[in-house]
Amino acid sequence: MTQEKIEAVRWSLARRAAVRFLFVYLILFGVPMVLDALPESAKGLSDAHEGLLKAVLPWVGKHVLRLRDEFPMQQTGSGDRTADYVQILSFLAIAAAAALVWSILDRRRPHHEKIAAGMRVCARYLLATTMISYGMAKVFKTQFPFPGPERLIQTYGDSSPMRLLWNFMGYSTGYNVFTGGAEVLGGLLLFFRRTTTLGALAVAAVIANVTMLNFCYDVPVKLYSLHWLLVAVLLLIPDLRRLASVLLLNRPAQAAAPRTPFERRWLEKARLVIKPILIGSLLFVSVQAELHIRELMSDPSDAHPLSGFYDVEEFVRNGATILPLTTESARWRTVAVSHRGALTIRLMDDTQKRYRPEKGQQKQDISFTTGPDEKATLTYALPDPDHVVLTGTYRSDALSIRLRKLEAPPFLLVNRGFHWINEFPYNL
Repeated sequence: MTQEKIEAVRWSLARRAAVRFLFVYLILFGVPMVLDALPESAKGLSDAHEGLLKAVLPWVGKHVLRLRDEFPMQQTGSGDRTADYVQILSFLAIAAAAALVWSILDRRRPHHEKIAAGMRVCARYLLATTMISYGMAKVFKTQFPFPGPERLIQTYGDSSPMRLLWNFMGYSTGYNVFTGGAEVLGGLLLFFRRTTTLGALAVAAVIANVTMLNFCYDVPVKLYSLHWLLVAVLLLIPDLRRLASVLLLNRPAQAAAPRTPFERRWLEKARLVIKPILIGSLLFVSVQAELHIRELMSDPSDAHPLSGFYDVEEFVRNGATILPLTTESARWRTVAVSHRGALTIRLMDDTQKRYRPEKGQQKQDISFTTGPDEKATLTYALPDPDHVVLTGTYRSDALSIRLRKLEAPPFLLVNRGFHWINEFPYNL
């Protein structure tokens, strides 16, 4: 479309207002991603942005939303904190107010072609970067590791919905590579204008599944995944009529308008050089980061010396030997120690106790938290390669426990494996 034709087109008020709203909201939503991608020397900008949010959001919650209770602002790994909902509501209000003022002050402008085009490019690149990052975490299987010892002895009924999903995903390397590869492929397609529609379709399908998993399994990144699903849908809006013609109405579709090159030739040449460097750098950094994480996860020196499964052969409490009877609900039956030293205890009545490791524990100790402001420390000895003896105080009881290590984990999930031929369903 020539410049004269563009100037002759006048958008509706609703369309102009929508572009203005989305432009402001995309900036507010995308700024943290851009700041996090900056080098360490520019970390002050990210800290300043976080400090601003910590100052503004509690005020909004108290004085605007009238929330009676204060909400924590520290990062917890959850993206569905009260602070996150207050932040999104604040962004929506700011974007709406900005669009209103902009529409009043700039009411004579017929369209926002350049802003819409630039916003589309930014949305493509932000979504592509996010999809490649999450996709690589699945391809290299760092997001969903195989269930550790402490997870394998955990029953389905005792696991949270999120843990059930993590175990399901962590079991299969092949499925991780498949889903991660789809995310990476969709992200790569978004980098190129000719394949943006195909990439947006692929990403919309993938991220819709991820969003449903987050909602249905109570994974606390519901807001985050929903935003990226909406971005993928937003990228498809300009091509909805063409897609409907081809996929639904069986009609020929008009070709998309070719990209308008930069008016200055040096900018166009710079684009042809910078774009491959940007994509290559992103892939290199993503792969390097995931390889580093895998190296840390598989480092034997980082694993706890007792990591594995154990059967409790002897259990002495306060000098008395407790027999392995189901009526002895406080006696330990099995013990699992995770790669990081977390302790999972299965009692004789099949209930389980899970404890996180304490930082800074001594070499021959297992230190863990057993309750609010309560810590237990058990010292271990290795009388022979197959046994471990734990001694110490646990909930005011003096314990001496003899464990026998189980080299082959006694779990069907680990030992069943893959079978091309199944004469009958093996659905135990």
